[in-house]
Amino acid sequence: MESLQLMQEALRVLRNDLDSINHRLSDYQKLLNERESIRLAIEGLERVIQSSADSPKPPADLPLWKGAQQILEQSKVPLAARDITLRLVGLGFKIAGKTPIESVRTMLIRKPEIFSRTGDGKFELKKPSVATEEKAEEKEGWG
Repeated sequence: MESLQLMQEALRVLRNDLDSINHRLSDYQKLLNERESIRLAIEGLERVIQSSADSPKPPADLPLWKGAQQILEQSKVPLAARDITLRLVGLGFKIAGKTPIESVRTMLIRKPEIFSRTGDGKFELKKPSVATEEKAEEKEGWG
């Protein structure tokens, strides 16, 4: 009987230890996610700096949304509004408003025919539907 109580006590202690470790691991995962976000921001800025040094400034009459479209075409992966904003600024675009990131986010949301939002809040170019692709092929003489 006493050995059963000892085993139950050992089980309780082990479960408490497991809960403690799980809690600490969740904090660790948050740090890993934050580190990855910072690493991606650094890579993005490095690419912006490199591409802005290699490429000419955008034409003065190029709309902001067109610049964002070009950035996403070059990126090939969805980007956060912050990353798009940093790249636009790096290319010489002037973004009006007190909060440039929110201005860019709003602009992207207001162009649903061009941009779509992913589940994680990033933006990508809208994927054309099959019907849209068929229409485009017909216009180009492919249909």
